[in-house]
Amino acid sequence: MQTANINNWLYSWELVEWAKANLNITELNDELKEEEIREVIRWIGLCSTDTIFIDGDKPIFGRIGIGLMLSITLLEFPEYYMKYGLSQFD
Repeated sequence: MQTANINNWLYSWELVEWAKANLNITELNDELKEEEIREVIRWIGLCSTDTIFIDGDKPIFGRIGIGLMLSITLLEFPEYYMKYGLSQFD
């Protein structure tokens, strides 16, 4: 079994900063408006390996993308995550 090299991982905050840089958002995370949080998380989902595009611009998010968006939201924007009840208990 091969072990993962820690140098190949991104921290959740690094992914958020990468998304913010690509969206030209310069505010600190705790100063972001809800619309900016949505943009950042959506951009992360758009970059997921299982997101496909229909008619050239309509994204369909796969399980990996949805899981990544939810995980990053929980880790980096927990108040937003709780406010919109993004958990599913079953």
